[in-house]
Amino acid sequence: MGKSNKQLSASRIKTLENCSWLYWCNYHLKLPDTTNAGALRGTLCHAVFEWLLLTKHRKHFDDIVNANDIKGSPAIERVVVAYLKKYDLPDPEDYKLVNKMILVGLTTDFFLSGKKLFDPEYAFNIRNKKPVYNARGFIDKWALDEKNKTVHICDYKSSKSKFSGDELASNVQAMLYSLAAKKVHPEYAPIVTFIFLRFKKAPEQVLQFDEKTLEGFEHYLEMCQAKIDDFSHDDATDNYAADQPQKGGGFNGILLCGFCKEKGELKKDGNPKWSCAYKFPYDYYALIDNRGVCKKTAVTNIAEEYKDNQPTILKELKKGKKGWKIEKRHYGGCPKWNKTSLTSF
Repeated sequence: MGKSNKQLSASRIKTLENCSWLYWCNYHLKLPDTTNAGALRGTLCHAVFEWLLLTKHRKHFDDIVNANDIKGSPAIERVVVAYLKKYDLPDPEDYKLVNKMILVGLTTDFFLSGKKLFDPEYAFNIRNKKPVYNARGFIDKWALDEKNKTVHICDYKSSKSKFSGDELASNVQAMLYSLAAKKVHPEYAPIVTFIFLRFKKAPEQVLQFDEKTLEGFEHYLEMCQAKIDDFSHDDATDNYAADQPQKGGGFNGILLCGFCKEKGELKKDGNPKWSCAYKFPYDYYALIDNRGVCKKTAVTNIAEEYKDNQPTILKELKKGKKGWKIEKRHYGGCPKWNKTSLTSF
């Protein structure tokens, strides 16, 4: 296949489909994006599930399920409380919601009974020659049903709504996971189950694709590969979310932009209105290595962030490593909403 340093992923493709400017900010400008509480809660649940899938932690699973509460395992509860504190989620409602989400995950055939369960967080990397594409990703949980010749793939979702319309029928993540499973076990039919942790009743959505659909999807991946390999600033301004028609009941089109007209605008109840992280201008910091490559961005001084989680980098910065530097930059906002945007590229 042709040389490409860029890899496709379900999130990258979805971003490309949803908004060309969002894609530019994420993958080219590499702008900092403040992780929201929902994403943080989801990450925490994923981590707990990964730990409890290990045989040595089976007792904690049993204790939590028997108590119908994470307090059944003091060790897991400590992890949850420490995580919420670390990411400034002190509201008791956050704890209650995480507790409920974990219980949904643990009581939805957690160990995929009757199937050969593999290690969690399976990493795949597909370098396909024809059609040409380079794709990667992580599967939360998967197992083989040797009797029925099926491979079962599970992915946890912490979103407030389930998939619908095209987002369900032609789900990129499900098709990509199905392809990855077929590459490893070509004789098995992949079945993908999304488990929506905020839905105690009927949390599952199951998807299965035939061979013809997956073949067509591979050609779509080739098209996406060509697009991202040559993605330019002109492409970035070619397909704004705000200009796209609303499709089905999903979170797309102008909904991705948010309806606030200025940064920090409040709703009637006093809470801030949601908006795309890249809708309005802001200053940020960029860590540049000795080759001129941006290694990290943050809305606060990066040196402070590195104090806890990257002491080696901080040490090098303090020593004045040749060529390494922190730059303060300005992002001018999305051109669709900021006509005088002077965004740095």
